[in-house]
Amino acid sequence: MAASLILELLLLPAALILPGFLFARRLRAVPLEQLLSAVVFACLGAYLLAFGLYLLRLPPAWFGLWAGAGATAVLLEGRRWAAFGRDAEVRACLGPWAVVTAWEVGALALIHHYSGLAWAGDWIEHFHRAMFFLYHWPLDYRFLDYYALPARPPLANLVVGGLMALTGRDYAHFQLGNTLFNTLSFLPAVALVRHFTKARSAPWLLALLWMLNPMMLQNATLAWTKQSTAFFVLTGLWFLFRGRDTGAPWRDSLAFLALGTGAVCHYSTGPYLLATAALYLVLERRQLRQFAGWRRTAGVAAPGLAVIATWAAWAVWRYGLHGTFLSNSTARDFPGAGTWLHDLFANVWCTLVPQSPWQLGNGIIFGSTDPVAVARDYYFGLYQSNLLWAAGSGGWIAVGWLAVAAWRSRSAQPAAGIAVTTAAAWVLGVFGLSILATPFEEWGVAQGCLQPLVMLALVWLAARAPALPALLRRALVLSTAADFLLGTVLHLVVEHRDYRAGWLAGEPLLRVAADENLNMRNAIRYKLGHGLDFFGDRIQAPAGLLVGLLALLLLLVVVRWRQARAAEAAPA
Repeated sequence: MAASLILELLLLPAALILPGFLFARRLRAVPLEQLLSAVVFACLGAYLLAFGLYLLRLPPAWFGLWAGAGATAVLLEGRRWAAFGRDAEVRACLGPWAVVTAWEVGALALIHHYSGLAWAGDWIEHFHRAMFFLYHWPLDYRFLDYYALPARPPLANLVVGGLMALTGRDYAHFQLGNTLFNTLSFLPAVALVRHFTKARSAPWLLALLWMLNPMMLQNATLAWTKQSTAFFVLTGLWFLFRGRDTGAPWRDSLAFLALGTGAVCHYSTGPYLLATAALYLVLERRQLRQFAGWRRTAGVAAPGLAVIATWAAWAVWRYGLHGTFLSNSTARDFPGAGTWLHDLFANVWCTLVPQSPWQLGNGIIFGSTDPVAVARDYYFGLYQSNLLWAAGSGGWIAVGWLAVAAWRSRSAQPAAGIAVTTAAAWVLGVFGLSILATPFEEWGVAQGCLQPLVMLALVWLAARAPALPALLRRALVLSTAADFLLGTVLHLVVEHRDYRAGWLAGEPLLRVAADENLNMRNAIRYKLGHGLDFFGDRIQAPAGLLVGLLALLLLLVVVRWRQARAAEAAPA
């Protein structure tokens, strides 16, 4: 078992990075562009291969062909790899990403059940979706006895299922595969930091902020698809920036290819795809006065639309228009005309204004008599669902200060003023579309569609932190430490609880988890009732050892950041 889990760790680069270089090497691109485009191509190829194996009813183990393509890429490009590894931009991405990956896998090893506010069944739904494709379950199967297959797009389930076909088809392998897939979202975040600043310390500061941010770790360790989707969103934005900088249309095409691929990973890509398409049309408005401009725009949009069509066309064929487009939770739970306006303003309020401790919701969510779990649920709700707290209790203040400072500099730097205005319009567009697309959520909608916005806030903070006043920097350090303790440590303390012993001894669930709320008991029931072992159950590493290793990783990032800061301050 341990050997197969280690194999899955090795398959991440073999299947989701390296094969893409067979295509990326043909681009006239800098190494960092080749790296991110290779990941997009590799994930897209893995999805198409796994989906093709399912449609043709071929053995899922043939997914190993894609990992073999990765080995082929290494053999064909052997001489280039050394030069590629020496590139400063690539190393600035891969070093911090490796540490963040180790951090999130280490945290995963501490977890013995999933819980938090209303979280209960998403993690097992996605596991069953992977099983659906691996074992050809009936087309009319209802996930959680409710959702049809088209309610969620399939890319992540197919890709992780392909990895499982080569390693192990149990929940521990599914869990690890999802966390590894989720870590890819850090790569374009570092690329965006490098777009805004060339400071050597900025990538390590981003790694530090990322590791201490509760939303990042909570979503990286939950086996669902929202954080892996953020990889495609951030990569699309980065290539759009690169397209603006260089004027090369292929970079714009790659941007919308990434966004289209994100749409078949999770439908929360929709607001970003629409807002970015609108932004592109505004930026290209002069060229669109001529037919050639529209032809170029069609060429830019075509790759992303083609990827979306691979899923939508098959789903419509099998499930019809209604079953494809109206079976997801947004469409099924969308309010009627009479309450739509109320829900719209309520979502805006709940997403921006934190709940107070005196508004702890109903007994279904907070029916616990365990004070630690109640406190965890409260702070979990703040960091997951409130957009401002998701960026950190002090992080959003620092980001706001930097945005205002950039806006005030517009008279001296007109280009900066235009960039800030454009970015603000895009953010408001994404926020508005996300609010419109989400039924009422009592605690806010940040965890639904707005996670990439939180990542962008961390990116901006890492790139511009030296510009903060000293007092605000100190406040940011203290608030980030508090966020880590209240949002991350508290969460892991609760999820580390192992209820298997009482269950296996024949005790009823109400006694096994007597102090916990209904949602937590449901999540525990899903795990124990289906006989699932988590990654942490299989590893069985002492908690003290894991915590010690995580502390060393955190210390490593701090040391690397301080070393980079010292090198920047040293005279040339």
